[in-house]
Amino acid sequence: MNKGIWVMKELIKQNLITALNQYLKENSLHLEAFPAIEIEHAKDLQHGDFASNIAMVLAKPLSKPPRIIAEEAKALNIPLIHFSTDFVFDGKKSTPYLETDRPSPISVYGLSKLEGEKSIQKVDGDYLIFRTAWVYSRQGNNFRNTIRQLAKKRPKLNIINDQVGSPTTTTYISLVLKKVIELLFREKEIPFQECKGIYHLTCGGTCSWYDFAEVIIKDLFQHEEGHCTLNPISTKDYTTAATRPKYSVLNNQKLTQVFGLEQREWQDCFQEMG
Repeated sequence: MNKGIWVMKELIKQNLITALNQYLKENSLHLEAFPAIEIEHAKDLQHGDFASNIAMVLAKPLSKPPRIIAEEAKALNIPLIHFSTDFVFDGKKSTPYLETDRPSPISVYGLSKLEGEKSIQKVDGDYLIFRTAWVYSRQGNNFRNTIRQLAKKRPKLNIINDQVGSPTTTTYISLVLKKVIELLFREKEIPFQECKGIYHLTCGGTCSWYDFAEVIIKDLFQHEEGHCTLNPISTKDYTTAATRPKYSVLNNQKLTQVFGLEQREWQDCFQEMG
């Protein structure tokens, strides 16, 4: 690695660590505790102003690290790339969400991500915010891997069939991000100031969790012995800690228009992942 690049990376890292540590010290905030808090209070947004205020209190501190990072990036004149989520929307639409649609989160997680977006925009440095959804990969804790594990152990699984989205591989996200970075910084075809903002980034096409599970199961038992039956159920029949949007499809047209990237269908990305 070039010594100048290494020095810059170390400077950025130390500046961010110092700034975040100072914030945590001043506010006695332990970020690792928040996933449990989010689960505990995820449904509170449905129960009046008092609960909504509690949710805002929980969500606001989580917006501070993105703000601190955005401030440090701006001070160092470095563009910031940030990832957000479909959870900023309430899922009440029946057509794909645009970047210009008004966010209306229904969970503490969604609210915290929205506050993070706003804090980055307020700093107004050079930034790209990518909202994505239904993300999975071969590794880690995600829907694909959970279904594969359960299908090997159980003869029957109940899967929600009235939530709709676009399954998106981390590989696809990485490839899109690589191309965007190349266009902006290597080829310099697009001035950053002309394209900064929020973009939706998912694979193309839509399906329900049930549809997605069918594809996962079919792929699994093509390569391994076994059998598992899927039973479609509605959201109301399946209790979860955090409320999910029932419709999570994101319109990617802006990404295509600005960067000239062709959206890949989720089925193709699934097969390519193997």
